[in-house]
Amino acid sequence: LYTIKEVWRRLKAKGLSVSKSQFYRMLKNPVYLGHTFIPAWEDQPEKFTYDTHPAIIDEHLFMKVQRIVDSGTSKGRSR
Repeated sequence: LYTIKEVWRRLKAKGLSVSKSQFYRMLKNPVYLGHTFIPAWEDQPEKFTYDTHPAIIDEHLFMKVQRIVDSGTSKGRSR
């Protein structure tokens, strides 16, 4: 098992060019499921739209990553 920071370092060594905070946001981003966030505007509330574009990963894998990330501490010790 690896921490988020260790995974980021390994990917960075292979050419990934994002910061640690960007990498963490990537792990949490529902856009990879084909979902799009629409911010509140005028009298409309904010919302997510679903299946607006093809998913890059399946929902099962995304949710598995969310459980792993959410089970860690704020210091990025998720495994």
